[in-house]
Amino acid sequence: MRLYLARHGDAVDKETAKARGLDDRPLSEPGEEGVERVARDLSAAGVRVERVLHSDKIRAIQTGERLSAALCDTTTAERSGLHPRDPVEGFLADIGTWSEDTLVVGHLPFMEIALSTLITGNPKAGVARLAAGAVACLERDEATGTWTLLWLVSPDCVPV
Repeated sequence: MRLYLARHGDAVDKETAKARGLDDRPLSEPGEEGVERVARDLSAAGVRVERVLHSDKIRAIQTGERLSAALCDTTTAERSGLHPRDPVEGFLADIGTWSEDTLVVGHLPFMEIALSTLITGNPKAGVARLAAGAVACLERDEATGTWTLLWLVSPDCVPV
């Protein structure tokens, strides 16, 4: 099974969102473009997932929708417990039961803590930094249950 951990794309700052009368921070124009580039690159590389899950924040929803359109035949679904400071233990317990290749869109520091914990067992290991719009691909060894980081791509790495 493969698990794709994604950080939402670059979002507008709080002041801009407030000036627009928004309670939440949507993707910025560069954020939209970066997520689109990553989605196209992953699709061209043959990445496919069975489902895309995201937090309830608009920037994660927008990121999930763009990635889902390129990589998945189903719509996205909201999942609780992916906010920046949420504990990762419940999420990690859940993914241990998953068998479908799944892409999950969340926030920092949650996503980096989950990544480090899956790879090393240490939430503070700092395995990788996830730039806005980045996607990390992990694979679970079904015999041992251990996870391996296969690759990481971010909008900066993908040609315009």
